[in-house]
Amino acid sequence: MKQVVCTLLLLLWAVLSSQAQTATLRLAHGGVLTLQRAPFAAAGKTSGTYHASYQDLDAVNGRPVFGTDGELPQYILRKATLLLNGVRYELKVTDMYNPWFGAGLRYQPNPDSFRLQKTGIAYRLQALLSDGAGTYMAEWKIVGKAATRTMLTEDEDQIVTTFYKQ
Repeated sequence: MKQVVCTLLLLLWAVLSSQAQTATLRLAHGGVLTLQRAPFAAAGKTSGTYHASYQDLDAVNGRPVFGTDGELPQYILRKATLLLNGVRYELKVTDMYNPWFGAGLRYQPNPDSFRLQKTGIAYRLQALLSDGAGTYMAEWKIVGKAATRTMLTEDEDQIVTTFYKQ
């Protein structure tokens, strides 16, 4: 009986950990940001330079990797949606990996790592993303019914200047 229960629990854990995980955050100005991450599957993808001896990855399918310190990512940010003033914006999330710390459904991103500001008719959404290593920042400009990613950086000086010194 114990083996059956253990097998069922392991199967349930495997199914839950392989599914997409969603986090919803309430932001300033009534904005609601929904993020969806999914386990990263390396099979079928080509890497730029990956040296297993010292775990250094610089690209996946010819695209830069944000969110790792050179290791293969555990998660990919699959989708980010901002609901603001009744308009739903699908935010560009290409090249974004390991967006928040922890595995499983109980972990959520830190709300203090997201900032929505209004300047005139435009909004600026900033996100500081990290799984504990490989910190990076994304920024989107929202005007009317359009959202454009204006920044994706792992440069620490730029992150400090842009996110922390405001």
